[in-house]
Amino acid sequence: QPSLSKPQSAIKNNDSAYIASKNIAYAKIPRTPSNLTSLDIYAPKKSGLYPVMIYVHGGGWFEGDKANQKNKAGAFTEHGYVFVSINYRLSPEVAHPAHVQDTAKAVAWVYKNIYKYSGNSDKLFLMGHSSGAHLAALVTVDERRLKAEGLYSAVIKGVVLLDGAGYDIAKVKELRPRLFGQIYTQAFGNTAETWKDASPV
Repeated sequence: QPSLSKPQSAIKNNDSAYIASKNIAYAKIPRTPSNLTSLDIYAPKKSGLYPVMIYVHGGGWFEGDKANQKNKAGAFTEHGYVFVSINYRLSPEVAHPAHVQDTAKAVAWVYKNIYKYSGNSDKLFLMGHSSGAHLAALVTVDERRLKAEGLYSAVIKGVVLLDGAGYDIAKVKELRPRLFGQIYTQAFGNTAETWKDASPV
């Protein structure tokens, strides 16, 4: 049986509802700042085996950080969840499919390791905001992404999509061409084939 004890890096804050373990690497990618392939874990102080909510931040695929989770860590841990906030590589340094590949790597790391932080990998949920909602949707409905990490989308028991962006990228170009030119091109390029590949619909 694996130990459920908290890692030495865990930070106990007597004023919060959780124990925070930050800047944990879920992957190492050459020429990539380590922060972009890391995650933060917030676990309830009381020992147990809790369901897990993985959060994917927004920011137009070009900005944002796992620290931008507002009060979600406190809210979820207070209600009996382990809360995980992930980072991923950003455009224009990378383009699709790098963002969703990183998301899949993070989900796989959590699935395989979250027991060390009082998390139950059989109760794994995914939440994203804006561009993060796009990534949460895509990694769930596109089986190739988790299969590349040795998993299937069935390990994700539920998905929460907040203010979603990019579900149908070709439609965004049609309806909001100015927005597309500013944000979507650097993340998804200029070919209809790539837009289709990157669209959760």
